[in-house]
Amino acid sequence: MVERLVTVWPVGAEGRWVAAAVLPEIGYDIALQTAFVHAAILSVLHRDTAWNHVTPAPAAVSSA
Repeated sequence: MVERLVTVWPVGAEGRWVAAAVLPEIGYDIALQTAFVHAAILSVLHRDTAWNHVTPAPAAVSSA
């Protein structure tokens, strides 16, 4: 990020705003890496994950 800011500094404020767009990208990359590392750890430990399934409520019986 520092390299991008240094590179666009002579362009002015517009260039700095464009370079600042890397911040959401960094957050997204961190989230992806966290998911990958979690999956790798589960794989190494031979553990399986499961979705948190919700059991449906019994259907209401309507009297006609």
